[in-house]
Amino acid sequence: MLRYNCLMKPHMKIVISGSFRKHLAEIGQARENFQKAGAEVLAPLTQEAVHSVGDFVFLATDDLEQSPDVIEEEFMANIRKTDILYVVNIGGYVGQSAATEIGVALMASIPVVVAEKIAYFSGGIPKEAQDLLQKTAYPRIPIGDIGAESLELLTIRNTPRPALSTHDKLLLESLVKKLLHDLKSIA
Repeated sequence: MLRYNCLMKPHMKIVISGSFRKHLAEIGQARENFQKAGAEVLAPLTQEAVHSVGDFVFLATDDLEQSPDVIEEEFMANIRKTDILYVVNIGGYVGQSAATEIGVALMASIPVVVAEKIAYFSGGIPKEAQDLLQKTAYPRIPIGDIGAESLELLTIRNTPRPALSTHDKLLLESLVKKLLHDLKSIA
């Protein structure tokens, strides 16, 4: 006789964002917690750093022949394919890459979940963009609370998607262009 488990873990695709330079261990812990809860983590695929150029960190799964802007474009493509963008923002910090990746998620109507309440942004993020990212409603799930129950709540919760104006979209697109330009220049 076959037995079925009525309480199936929700299958979610997750991308984890945050400062790979400052918080890679915490990103790795979040990755591990999501995987234990049954989620598929599309990116990053490892927490093992092998090289850096400026503030850009290459992971063991990155092609070292590719430039940082190409690797970032691939990361952004994964965001567009995910169910949730999870931001590891220790101390409430959101850097240029994470802020831009939040913008990519918002433009794709992907819900953004943060580990901690956003407290401040790195320099170089225009105040208007900070305000836009700050006012967006983010569910908060601390890294230690990631589990099957929190994934189930995320699948049940109808996370409101912000209505972005044309101006908002242009502002977020300018963040993407600036980040990719900056990354191209360090290659």
